[in-house]
Amino acid sequence: MSPKRKPRRRMGRRARLLAPLLLLLFGAGSNWYVHQPAAWQDAMARRLPAFVAAAIEGTGNNIAEYTDNLGLTGRDVSIPVPENFKPGAPPFFGAPPVAVAAPEPLVPLRKTGFSIAYAPALRHPYWVAYRLHPVDSLETPPRPARFNADPAVKSPRHDDYTGSGYDRGHMAPNFAIASRFGREAQIETFLTSNISPQRPELNRGPWRDIEHRVAKIYAQRHPVWVVIGAIPPAPGAPLLENKGGKPTGISIPSAFYHILVSDHGGRLRVCAMIVPQDAPIKAHPRRYLASVREIEKLTGLDFFSDLPAEQQDLLELPAATRLWPAGLDDTWSIFKARVETRAYRMPR
Repeated sequence: MSPKRKPRRRMGRRARLLAPLLLLLFGAGSNWYVHQPAAWQDAMARRLPAFVAAAIEGTGNNIAEYTDNLGLTGRDVSIPVPENFKPGAPPFFGAPPVAVAAPEPLVPLRKTGFSIAYAPALRHPYWVAYRLHPVDSLETPPRPARFNADPAVKSPRHDDYTGSGYDRGHMAPNFAIASRFGREAQIETFLTSNISPQRPELNRGPWRDIEHRVAKIYAQRHPVWVVIGAIPPAPGAPLLENKGGKPTGISIPSAFYHILVSDHGGRLRVCAMIVPQDAPIKAHPRRYLASVREIEKLTGLDFFSDLPAEQQDLLELPAATRLWPAGLDDTWSIFKARVETRAYRMPR
């Protein structure tokens, strides 16, 4: 009997040694996979069994979350700061977005700490811009209980969203604006000219994650300019209906975008994301990295219009393959925030 048992023991030891190596190789390969261009990833995902593609993407994004934050992997999009470049008056980084083929008319609204281009035809903002700077304290006043219509544009009422199945999604975020500009600015973020319909999973998941990084990490190191906006739905898409199926006339965006800009060590650094309405609550924001040029095509807006065409191409054509590194301490902060998100249970 003994000669038969020895090979089994040897195979058991080999398996125990081989398993960690295979897991390490799978993790490294998955990390490499999620840093490739989005078009390449999509093409590969179509060739692989769905469960394999999902495992690679999930594992790769989980690992890249930490290797990117530590600056070990990924690539930023940046150019040297042009010699004649002068940032525009806050909250704009250079020139405001230019409406080339966007819904007309867009109504400009200047608020305390942020600006809005409101689309009356859609009944929500088309873009919102703000600039955050480092502050000594991130304390904020109590959050207002309700939203109010903006008399400047006759924006929707608070109750237009009630029972609709969509959150009242801030574009200029409550926390980021209140922590930099105070109570008056915070109240203005609760005007419905500053909100768009967002699915709860999006608003309380990856969107919240992005806002956390921008307000509590990136902007605590150096000024950050942000442009946020809505990507219109396909023609004929249904409009928002509130409790009881009452029509509101509010268009439901198909997706939302973030464009982050900073002057980082003498370079203009850009990070852009397109986050769809159906994004899962546990999704990693890095999964939605995109190029500025993609956002321009979807929105009809022109960003960085005050820069020469060659420099615009350098900033707008490539997509970053990582969010901005956060360092060891702030990686822990992001981890804790993600644990809170994963523990959240959507109301039924």
